[in-house]
Amino acid sequence: PESKEAVMAAISQLDRSAGKGIIHANKAARLKSRLMKRLSGMDKKGEAPSAEAKPVKKTRAKKSAEK
Repeated sequence: PESKEAVMAAISQLDRSAGKGIIHANKAARLKSRLMKRLSGMDKKGEAPSAEAKPVKKTRAKKSAEK
């Protein structure tokens, strides 16, 4: 209940910001989509999905061959 109200308030703020040109309309739509996706995930499980889904691998640049 509280989380749904918070998401709806955030969506309203995003719409206002996009309307005034503070952020791009596509960015607002993307953020709203992500919020709704997380909200629907919370409804099923009753809690927010954990942020520690996968550890990020660090990549290294390949060494160039000397001639």
